[in-house]
Amino acid sequence: MEIISCLIFGGIGVAAWRVAWLNQYRKLMGKVNQKIDFREIGELTGDYGINPAEIAAYGGITFAEFLWSWATIDPHLIDAASFSSTQPIHNGFDFVRYIHEHYDSLNEAGKQGFLNRLSGYYAEQQARDILIHAGHSVHVADTSNQPVWDFIVDHHLVNIKDVANMSSIKADALTHPGVIYIVPTDAHGQVIDNIDRLNGLNHQQIHDAIQHGLSQAHGTSALELSNLHMPIFTILFAIARNTKQVIRDDKDIDAAVTHTMKEIITKGTGVVIGGQIGGTIGTILCPGFGTLVGSVIGAIAGGIGGAFCGEKWKRHPLNSAIAHMEMSLAEYGKSYSSKIRDIMAYIDKPIRDMNTSYQKLQSVYEQRASSLRYKLWPDMYTVMVERSLVNAKQQIDDLKRMMDNVKNIVINAAQKGDWKQLGLLMATEPNIRSGIGSNDALLHNINQARRRVWEERKKLDPSFKYPDS
Repeated sequence: MEIISCLIFGGIGVAAWRVAWLNQYRKLMGKVNQKIDFREIGELTGDYGINPAEIAAYGGITFAEFLWSWATIDPHLIDAASFSSTQPIHNGFDFVRYIHEHYDSLNEAGKQGFLNRLSGYYAEQQARDILIHAGHSVHVADTSNQPVWDFIVDHHLVNIKDVANMSSIKADALTHPGVIYIVPTDAHGQVIDNIDRLNGLNHQQIHDAIQHGLSQAHGTSALELSNLHMPIFTILFAIARNTKQVIRDDKDIDAAVTHTMKEIITKGTGVVIGGQIGGTIGTILCPGFGTLVGSVIGAIAGGIGGAFCGEKWKRHPLNSAIAHMEMSLAEYGKSYSSKIRDIMAYIDKPIRDMNTSYQKLQSVYEQRASSLRYKLWPDMYTVMVERSLVNAKQQIDDLKRMMDNVKNIVINAAQKGDWKQLGLLMATEPNIRSGIGSNDALLHNINQARRRVWEERKKLDPSFKYPDS
């Protein structure tokens, strides 16, 4: 009985040791088969350099620039347009619609005629205010197409002419000697009896005011203002974001400064160019309001696109570090090109040894299971051996599948030149290196490259923790 007990406990011990050995070997082979996912190395947390508040700010600022530009259109210009039109024009928004409906669809000749008439009406509005301010009694004609005269000033008929040269109106002045013709102070030519210059009325200023009003109506002025203001907000957002990371996450100051500059350049450029492109497309489709919508969408899209480009630019050092690490791994893997057979033999040896042990254990089991005693009554030792065979077979099959993956790495390196994966295999498995040998200088290069990858990632993501090496 003592002998039988010893055999039983001995069998249990051997089986337990075998299972533990197989599990340990499986863990080691899992380490051999370990791969570094370079996409995870480059995967970072964060908002890609832009957040909803910043996006809303870019759209909101662009929208506000347009509203401000339209709300500040010259009142004289609005009054001139209202006086010349049958539709009500009370403010800058009405003026924008008026320009879109009555000016933008004209050909070049039609547009020039429109501007000539509008400048004349503008001159009338300005002259009226100047004369009233000077203390004169001014009665304005009831209609814009009143013939011969525009005002009655202190009981005198007055015609306001916004001309650059007085020679263009002298014939009319001679034809109507009872009407006083008032011209801008910068009008060229010699005055005659019923032609007078009016101080404060300037032809060039009227021309500039008309052009500026058109620029405001078309959104050009708003885009110019946006181009001035957007970079300021881009700078503020970039500084705030990176300063917060320095204070909260202990971000490297040099990296914060560099990232701030890159964000300012890419997002500032993106917002400006996006607003210009969107405004241009909107103007083509629907001048005025189309310009507004297109500019807002363009500014937002440009900000997002600029942020994306900025992140690409900021990640360039990390991508370079990863590429350098991959090159180091490939170089290390290629150093084993003359030892492919040795590696394959080293990988196959544990499988062969395990199969040999399995066959011996199976032989023992078959002998005991075929005995008359076992057939009469099973003993614990034989049952444990049988159970060990089942577990060992499963472990061997699993290990073979994993080892096939390892073999594929070695085969791909030899046949396809994929030395990077072989380098990764050898760098992460010291047991194989100890049996095959290693170029320590190349392995040192890999460790240095890995360290640089961590450092570059830390610059981008201050919350990143260095892995245990």
